[in-house]
Amino acid sequence: MTRIDDLCSGHQRHPEPGHRCDICHRIRTEMKILRRTVSALIKEGYFVSLNDGEETTVMDSRKVTVILAAAFTTDEDYLYARKRATGLDRDYDAFVRFIYGNSGTDVVSDYSTSLEPVMRPVLDYAETLETYA
Repeated sequence: MTRIDDLCSGHQRHPEPGHRCDICHRIRTEMKILRRTVSALIKEGYFVSLNDGEETTVMDSRKVTVILAAAFTTDEDYLYARKRATGLDRDYDAFVRFIYGNSGTDVVSDYSTSLEPVMRPVLDYAETLETYA
């Protein structure tokens, strides 16, 4: 998993172990929602691919740790979900788009309507988390 200090612009310049700013808390919130989404998709039987907006870095995985380790390398990630592994970038059943850097709880930007039953509990969970400006 990516370390929050590696993602926080304030701590890249001035690393202080144990120090947490609002950016760190926002990133932690985004990570929680991403983890919850990936776990929910896998639980529903999907294979998950991760595309960072430039390339697919994880293909047809059911390992939460592998998917999360590849996330947060750009300002957005797409999770592509499919019921059977195909190994093809363009062949998927549904998607979830994440855009990082806003308030944390709004990290899910868009998703396929077919995923509404999977995403509703994730979005309800996101509403319980603290928002960061």
